[in-house]
Amino acid sequence: MSIATYIHDLSWEDIPDGVRSQARRCLLDTLGAAIGGRQTDLSRIIHDYAATVYQGQGARLWLDGRAVSPPGAALANAMTIDALDIHDGHRLVKGHASVALVPAALATLGLAAGDAVTPVSGRELLTTLVVGWEVALRAGRVLHATAKDYHASGAWSALGCAAITSRRLGLGAEATRHPWASPNTTAPAPRSCAASTIPPCSRMARAGALWRA
Repeated sequence: MSIATYIHDLSWEDIPDGVRSQARRCLLDTLGAAIGGRQTDLSRIIHDYAATVYQGQGARLWLDGRAVSPPGAALANAMTIDALDIHDGHRLVKGHASVALVPAALATLGLAAGDAVTPVSGRELLTTLVVGWEVALRAGRVLHATAKDYHASGAWSALGCAAITSRRLGLGAEATRHPWASPNTTAPAPRSCAASTIPPCSRMARAGALWRA
């Protein structure tokens, strides 16, 4: 099965019960991290920034309500999740996926696959997230197995975000290759573990959290 086929054809019925349960758990955990992070000055600042710089329609800032463009929502909501550094991680990639994938999935709900925006069921949202996790985490494992130095989450989670968006837009196999190639060459790949002693600024610079979603 090709990656494009997997991205577009995976269904809820294809997913084992254990994976379904873990998907729900990871989604709830990530949203809980966002609720906590929303109380921080960092979240307030990035929400105001997104509302100013990413004006538009199609998505909203969490626990705020202001309408912004999907990229603005993904940016602000991802940084809010990361603010307290309490979101999930994966040992085999030495990093975090949900902090990028969940904001990307929710930010794309207003995108149209064709002429009109269609509602997204809970099962479809979870299936899309499973696609994103599978793509991102496998890409991270390959990167760490082939690169001689450490690459932070932004280097590979962007591929999962591209997969999520491709599925939401209903892109064909050929069109899916384009958004897949773009983050492969432009995603942040920070190698330094800490350039700042001021958390969470050092974490975000390290992991590329500003841009990977």
